[in-house]
Amino acid sequence: MRAYASLYLMGIETERYPKGTKLYRVIWLGYAAEAATWEPAVNISDDLLAAYEAGLDAEAELDAEEDRELQDED
Repeated sequence: MRAYASLYLMGIETERYPKGTKLYRVIWLGYAAEAATWEPAVNISDDLLAAYEAGLDAEAELDAEEDRELQDED
């Protein structure tokens, strides 16, 4: 399969379907959000997947930091 480079991965929406295939919700550049599709990783470039996963890691770290700050206030 071909990896598409001209796409934008939407938020943190991922889902596992039967047979363990992880799909990513993809909003395609130039199309409305309603035209978004669920795509397997093989259809998405490695660079885009890495950037997406890095964003998830950064978001998780921010959430953990906020939780620590709230605990310190108590």
